[in-house]
Amino acid sequence: MKLLQSFETRLADFKAETKNILLFINPFTILDDDICNYTPKLQLEITDIQNHTGLKSKFQEPCLSPIAPDLKSFWKFVPKNDFPELNDMALRFVCKFGSTYICGKTFSTMNYIKSRHRSTL
Repeated sequence: MKLLQSFETRLADFKAETKNILLFINPFTILDDDICNYTPKLQLEITDIQNHTGLKSKFQEPCLSPIAPDLKSFWKFVPKNDFPELNDMALRFVCKFGSTYICGKTFSTMNYIKSRHRSTL
């Protein structure tokens, strides 16, 4: 029971960001009924990106991989001048996981350097 509460507490941020995560994963699957959950600027950009045939075809190119779509390359292709709100949202998600990985890797390296093996050298 305590473990379940711990997970719910730690993952509460993801629950709050569910609609944005779905938008990041695939902006073309957001339904008209769900668009009203976003800010007016994002609503306009979602509608524009869903009607943009070039971006839709670009999204389908990297998504042909059965393992995992390359979302980062798709969002790099989306023009920032035309879709500033969507670009900012995508950048937040790309950076969130990248910075967590870098932090963990740095911590592991520090632990290795500060280990007792180093003191014996």
